[in-house]
Amino acid sequence: MGIGDCARPAGGGPLTVMYVAYYAIYVVTPLALVASLVLPWRRRWRRTRVWLAVLALLPQAVVAASLAALLAFGG
Repeated sequence: MGIGDCARPAGGGPLTVMYVAYYAIYVVTPLALVASLVLPWRRRWRRTRVWLAVLALLPQAVVAASLAALLAFGG
């Protein structure tokens, strides 16, 4: 039994999620920020702009949470 016998490393799940979210930062964040700035600055669109701003921060939050999970549970 060696390292090569394992089907998947212990921290594979959070690490994969972290990699996907890391690369999503370059796509999701700018698109969501531009979309939130392009929407009309009226009260009607305020909720949509807030949700787009939250969506822009989502990849960074996922990377931070995945890193915390890797540090807490090992990997």
